[in-house]
Amino acid sequence: MPLLIDRPGEVADFVSERAHAPDGYENYEAVGVVDDDGKIVAGMVFESWNRHSVNIHLAIDDPSKVALGFYKYCFRYAFDTMGCHRINAMCVDGYERNERLLEGMCFKREGVLREGWRLPDGQVVDAAIYGCLRSECRLIPKELRHEEA
Repeated sequence: MPLLIDRPGEVADFVSERAHAPDGYENYEAVGVVDDDGKIVAGMVFESWNRHSVNIHLAIDDPSKVALGFYKYCFRYAFDTMGCHRINAMCVDGYERNERLLEGMCFKREGVLREGWRLPDGQVVDAAIYGCLRSECRLIPKELRHEEA
């Protein structure tokens, strides 16, 4: 599936509608995957970049249409292009599908933000906090895993 790198607003809207971000994102970059019809089927938004870390928001409609290359591109973008040391992610605590996905992408569970999210329906839920360090990321080439001083 082709990557969508030149329409960050459309990708951010796609992610926002599916993730817990009803107000959208500010100061962001975004990468998506489109199917053969040009429809967005996955997207990752990079937000709150501070030259040390970045928060990601991820949404996938059909995991079977998302190749490993999408994740590799996104991690290389965060670590190499943005120069980040770590990537932060959160999901609803106990939502096993998302937790397995994050752990499969090299993230480690770091804790729980109690009552950390208000869902669109008003429900307040705990948020699991995940982090991925550059030095631990198997999705980028080994030579990029160590930062230069």
